[in-house]
Amino acid sequence: VDALLKKYPDATAQRVFEILRGEGFEGGYTRVKKHVRLVRPKPKVEPSKTSVMYGPGEMCESDWTPYDITYTTGLSERIQVFGYVLPFSTRRFYRGFTSYDLHAQMDGHVGAFKRFGGLAAVTKYDGQKVVALRWEGHQPIYNPRFLAFAAHYEFRPLVLRGNPNARPNVERGFWTSEQSFLNAREFRDLDDFNQQLEHWMDTVNDPRPRHGTNSLERFAEEAPHLLPLPQHNYDTARVIYRLCNIDGFVDWQGNRYAVPYDHITDILPVRITRDELFVYSAELEP
Repeated sequence: VDALLKKYPDATAQRVFEILRGEGFEGGYTRVKKHVRLVRPKPKVEPSKTSVMYGPGEMCESDWTPYDITYTTGLSERIQVFGYVLPFSTRRFYRGFTSYDLHAQMDGHVGAFKRFGGLAAVTKYDGQKVVALRWEGHQPIYNPRFLAFAAHYEFRPLVLRGNPNARPNVERGFWTSEQSFLNAREFRDLDDFNQQLEHWMDTVNDPRPRHGTNSLERFAEEAPHLLPLPQHNYDTARVIYRLCNIDGFVDWQGNRYAVPYDHITDILPVRITRDELFVYSAELEP
């Protein structure tokens, strides 16, 4: 067995047992398994990867993660959860959406900015296309609409490619939310999910002790260093065109919105925010 493990360090106990049986060994597998556990060389301990330390308000990490949720109504839906984490204070913001497109990305940021009363100077992202459309060599080509959003709030996006260890706080934060928030909870719908998520952030996640203190105590030191919010939020609404059907309704994501019958068969502009939907006439009268 010593010779086998020296030659094949990754050989399983089952494989060692098979080789021994082929050479005439008449004992049982359990005996071999216990012996292999005793004599197998212990793996070399690798030191934990160190995280870069940032000063207050210097850096944020942002990402998305999906969860398949079955509501109490019996309906199932894949929720995309937006995460925004301040590494200095470890304060975190989460919100669920039905997609992770550009408009959800901007809405998630605005929600985080509002909760924290400001924002970090730089935000790290992975290679998501809503932030960077593509790469030209080592240069990211940013989404122009997202750049306009970042310029409005005066923060700098920083896109990283293929290195999740460069954003350890947001990655670890998703694992924490899975263990603490999703376990043993039920939700009526997405609105209920977000209401419970906000309550969890207020009562559990923010006050949780970390490194001898908690996020709120550290955030009190970080808050004065955050970039101030502009006087007006960036307009994150999407504008689309929809055909008014023969029944006098405009369809959007499975919902039907009634409009006056004199607009039947018209192609109408629709402006959509996170909470409201406006249908305009072809002449742009609301």
